[in-house]
Amino acid sequence: MTWNIWNIIRLNAFIVYSLLLFIVIWRAPGTKLVRAFTLYLISMVIWSLGSFLMHAEFHFGVALFWNKFMLGGIAGYLMAPGWFLFIGLATFNLIQSYRKARDSFYRNRLKYLLAGILIMGAGLTTNLTKLGRNPLDISINIINALLIAYVIFRYKLIVLTPAIAAESIVETMSDSLLLMTPEGKIKTVNPATLNLLGYKENELIDQPVEILFAKEKLSKGKEFDDLTKKEAIQTEHKGIYRVK
Repeated sequence: MTWNIWNIIRLNAFIVYSLLLFIVIWRAPGTKLVRAFTLYLISMVIWSLGSFLMHAEFHFGVALFWNKFMLGGIAGYLMAPGWFLFIGLATFNLIQSYRKARDSFYRNRLKYLLAGILIMGAGLTTNLTKLGRNPLDISINIINALLIAYVIFRYKLIVLTPAIAAESIVETMSDSLLLMTPEGKIKTVNPATLNLLGYKENELIDQPVEILFAKEKLSKGKEFDDLTKKEAIQTEHKGIYRVK
């Protein structure tokens, strides 16, 4: 077996894809999104393993076997036109969704997925040049897989529990929302509130809620107690937020 920088890259790709596959299955088996991403990772595991063993300089018959293993034989070539059509339609739908989306949280998710497609496209184009003799496409697709995994875990797309659903609603709602403890300390603040007042989340969490209100309009005691009542928030204390 020959060890060189390119074969090490192929082996590392196999290891990275295998680890990602294990993590995704372990975190949330059975969901529709995970099943789709799992199939993608399985194909990448087969591809990287087949490429590694094919270039390990066995005799021709063994190399041919691993080439067929990597590509699925003639089936890999027959599926190629449909695959390109599918990727093209998926890219078109992502672009259309991004253009129509108004929610920044949703647009960020689409940005990562579009970036992944562009990265994957860049990897494929290397096969049309002399660089195609090197496993640059495998290396670039590792970046794409890591990007997709990041989006899934970062935006909690794996399991939709009631808690995650509630958190997602709070993060994406356009109205300001602030939750505080019985002692009057800020416990949760949503992005809409941060954008409105100009604060960062770490500047408000566990701070007394009084810092958000003008001193001349708010004092401790009865007036603070009134602030926690829905009617008071809607009338007397309307418009007394202190921006940064």
